[in-house]
Amino acid sequence: MSAESCRAYCFRLLNRRSYSEYELRQKLKERKAPEQVIEQTISKLREEGFVNDANLCEAVIHYRSAVTKHGYYSVKRELQRRGIDAETADAVLAEEYDEEKENAAALLYLQKQIRRLHLEEDDELPREKLFAAMARRGFSSSAVAFAFENLSEKE
Repeated sequence: MSAESCRAYCFRLLNRRSYSEYELRQKLKERKAPEQVIEQTISKLREEGFVNDANLCEAVIHYRSAVTKHGYYSVKRELQRRGIDAETADAVLAEEYDEEKENAAALLYLQKQIRRLHLEEDDELPREKLFAAMARRGFSSSAVAFAFENLSEKE
């Protein structure tokens, strides 16, 4: 696979969604591209601004926290899965994701889950089930506790 075809393949991939350097590297390895060509292609894309792991981190954090209401740990796992190095991920997470945002997202998610369950006023909350669902969603235990404590205030 030539450098030109690697570059064209990367542009086709990037046209659909953002990829980390790691993800592009894996895609090119699957295509049996030589290591030297892979490094050259990734380096060129990075220099031209088509691949930027820090920007991708910010986009993933925004989407996962604001749009789909995932917790800190879920977002961190997503960044690790996408091959973002821990140093970059931690720096962007510290900047973009604070306790207040996670608490608000946890409360919104809990309210949504309660509405989904169609509970009557006098029904008891299935706290264990809701706690487990929130933990799977990546919320910290302190954010879950905050959501349960502030649930009656916001409803």
